[in-house]
Amino acid sequence: MRAFVAIKLPDTLLQELGRFQDRLARRVAGQAVRWVRPEQMHLTLRFLGEVAEDKIDEMQGFLQQIGKRHRPIRLQTAGLGGFPSLQSPRVVFLALRGELNLLQALAQDVDRELGPYGDHQEQRDFHPHLTLGRVNRSYLRQARTIGRALQGVEPPELPAWTAERVYLIRSQLRPDGPIYTDLCTVELSCQEGT
Repeated sequence: MRAFVAIKLPDTLLQELGRFQDRLARRVAGQAVRWVRPEQMHLTLRFLGEVAEDKIDEMQGFLQQIGKRHRPIRLQTAGLGGFPSLQSPRVVFLALRGELNLLQALAQDVDRELGPYGDHQEQRDFHPHLTLGRVNRSYLRQARTIGRALQGVEPPELPAWTAERVYLIRSQLRPDGPIYTDLCTVELSCQEGT
C-alpha cells in the first residue's frame, strides 16, 4: 500500500485555507491548477511510497517511540511559495514558520526510523509546507503565466496551532482524487523537547 507520515491541521485552519484557495483560484484560468481539497491538506513529514501491509504494526511501534522523543510543535503559516519557484510553479504552497527546528528534528527521526520501510527514496531535503495545488500537466508550459497571476497575493494572517499528533496514513489513488485512511495516530508526548 502507498503510505506517508504527516501532521494534520485543525478544522478551523482548513476552512481558512479553503477560502484562501478560492481567492487564488479566481486569479488562475479554469483547470490550470488542481487545488487540494481542504479536508485533505496535511503537513507531510515523509512520503514512504509502497510499504508492505505486514509491516504496519512494526512501523506503528517505531512511530510510538518517535512520539515519546518529541514534544508538541507550535506552527503558523507564512508566505505563498511554489516548487521549483513561484515564478514558474508546478506546486503552489504555503510556507511555515514557528518551531521549525523541532519540526525538522521530528522529520529526520521519522525518515531514519520509517524511511527504510517504503520504496520511495527522497532526493530532496525536508522543506515544510502545506500544498495548496498542483499545476495540471497540460498547463505546465503556462507555469510562468500562472506564477505571474499568483504574484503579490498575500495569504491571510492565520492563527498559530500546535501539532500534537503524528499520523501514518494510507493513500489510495483515484481518478477523482486520493482517499486517505489513518493507519495509526501517535501523540507527541515528550515533556522535555527533542
